[in-house]
Amino acid sequence: MQVLVFLLTALSPIGGMTAAVPLAILGFGFHGWSAAAVGVLAAWSQALVVDLGWRLLERRAWWQRWLERRRSGWAARKLSVGHRLFWPVLLLTPLIGSWVVMALVRLIGVPQRRIVLPMVLGLSLLGVVLVLLCEHAPQLMMRLVDRQVPADR
Repeated sequence: MQVLVFLLTALSPIGGMTAAVPLAILGFGFHGWSAAAVGVLAAWSQALVVDLGWRLLERRAWWQRWLERRRSGWAARKLSVGHRLFWPVLLLTPLIGSWVVMALVRLIGVPQRRIVLPMVLGLSLLGVVLVLLCEHAPQLMMRLVDRQVPADR
């Protein structure tokens, strides 16, 4: 049951990996690196769902018309800098979520294959940070508390 709760939390677009990895490590006692690896895959699957939905919508004429109106001007400029999306995608993915980043880059017309590497690296970086925090922050907090609590008289 704990594995199911972890997976559903990791797959959720709200909270997602940021909530699931600490829940798995601190709440359920899962191994940190395993939780992070599964969390990365679950977070990436959110982006895949957005991309699949986008591809299905692209088959609709009304969607194409709506996109063309939105892509004039601003998006055309963004398309010209599509090759410089590595760092923005890498940094934004852990902050706002893989599904939001995928939707934004698809809106400006960048295909999924151009952002796979920075997105997965960003999610992996988030996983490493979460594992390190979950494994070391409790001990550090206990040391700080022990230093500040006066000895019994």
